[in-house]
Amino acid sequence: MDELLVAPPPRRTTVAAAGVRFRPGHYVRPCGLHWTPQRQDADFRFFDAVGGNPHVAGFVVHFTWAYFEGSPGDYSRGFRIVDAYLDKVASLPTPKSLILHVADRSFGEPTANVYPPYIVNNGWVAVKPADRTWPGGLVSVAKLWRISAMDRLIAMSRAYAARYDAHPNLAMYGLGEPALGPGLAADGSLAHLKRWFTESKKAWTRTPLRLCVTSAGDDADLLDLIDHASSTVRPGGVAIGGPDPELPLPTPVRTIQANRLFRGERPATRDLRGVVPWVGEVRELGLGDRYTETPQEISDYFHHRMRCNYMIWLANTLVGGDAQRWPAILAHLAAIRGRTYPDRPTLGVWS
Repeated sequence: MDELLVAPPPRRTTVAAAGVRFRPGHYVRPCGLHWTPQRQDADFRFFDAVGGNPHVAGFVVHFTWAYFEGSPGDYSRGFRIVDAYLDKVASLPTPKSLILHVADRSFGEPTANVYPPYIVNNGWVAVKPADRTWPGGLVSVAKLWRISAMDRLIAMSRAYAARYDAHPNLAMYGLGEPALGPGLAADGSLAHLKRWFTESKKAWTRTPLRLCVTSAGDDADLLDLIDHASSTVRPGGVAIGGPDPELPLPTPVRTIQANRLFRGERPATRDLRGVVPWVGEVRELGLGDRYTETPQEISDYFHHRMRCNYMIWLANTLVGGDAQRWPAILAHLAAIRGRTYPDRPTLGVWS
């Protein structure tokens, strides 16, 4: 019997203080969306390599939905995976924090090891037609605008909150970047994503949620989503920010809707910097995929332009030159002594 299918015992954690956990700093995301025992071993060797580095606040694991849930309500394998990662980061010479993301889409194989089988069997996955091209190489996405599909993702969020919300090494929980296009209010996508934040914030009282978004239909739609995510149920408790910087640097011409609105630029009416936490992130784009920037340029943009609290770096071994690869990123973190924008957000209670 695969031991990953044996239900793990409940975890016992303690809550040190009231308020939503605030763990700013620089986080590193290993490449890939799929979990295997070999992938976990490689991740843990990487964690060990920087486990004593005070300039690395923690790590990001971003796996597809299939690894978090099997049959409906069976989270045993996901619990074992997350248990192992949290135990690992807590055991490092300088204990680290973990940001946990659930991906509801695929950029490779449309469905294998991407969604729980019942999600596919129920027809709750949209697959790119062979004669079409979707943005960013996307090939499939869960139909979270369907009530039943979103209900399952909400149920999973509640289950993971019951197990991990009090864990002192969990820094954030979130979904991947939502597949949102024009007409959000009309097709129901906006309402269902807002419902996920409403229900999830009831369950995640200590751990912040992330709204990972770059664009979402009209400005009014995205402003509505940002306001709802950061204010519904209780003020605060949400960090905002998508997967890419505005480019090229230092003077961007490729602007990003979410970044622009977060700064209070038209038609937004208020600047959310310092009010709600910002998550800066750089994956391939900016490190050599279409644009090639230095870690210093990327860091300066997020620190000064976005007042970034959480910065996520791809552990890049794939694109760019020596100046964009992981050793150069790590050297940059040492040069700035792991600095991010330090102030606690003014919206909500943070601890």
